[in-house]
Amino acid sequence: MTTSRFSLSGLRITFGYGPDCFTQCRKSLGQSEFGRQARAIRSGRWYDEWITNERSVEPKKILLVEDEPPLLQLMERYLGQLGFKVEPHATSQDALGAFEAAPYGYDLVVADLGMPDMPGDTLLTRMLETRPDLKILICSGSPFFVEKLPESIRRQVVFLQKPFLPKMLGEAVQRLLGKT
Repeated sequence: MTTSRFSLSGLRITFGYGPDCFTQCRKSLGQSEFGRQARAIRSGRWYDEWITNERSVEPKKILLVEDEPPLLQLMERYLGQLGFKVEPHATSQDALGAFEAAPYGYDLVVADLGMPDMPGDTLLTRMLETRPDLKILICSGSPFFVEKLPESIRRQVVFLQKPFLPKMLGEAVQRLLGKT
């Protein structure tokens, strides 16, 4: 079987093909769909069939914390379109409650630092106490320097300065989740 791979705008496609079939794997940023494109000769004609869900991968889950409703909705919608499962929260207290109920249920936390009910840095510190390997994307209109964090957690924290474009949000999430 021969295999070829290529990538286009965050979409990776892999093909393997032989004399009577080829396999195709499609992958978006947040989830994967694996299937097989089977070609068979019936009555002298080729027939194609896409067989999906042979193996599926759960979408990455993001805990989103933002107190500005329009921005919260925009971020939730955009990340959802990229294939992520997003759980939005408008308050730090609600987000912390959801996180404490299932700390390993999230692949990433995207949080605003300027939250009115509990500062974002306090929220994130409490989450990291529970789960030290948690990946975090900090969004804020105020400057934040990841370099000032303890060296042990710098690799798992990214800062995104507001205002930002949705594409910048997607790139930051992709970088944190280790996808290229």
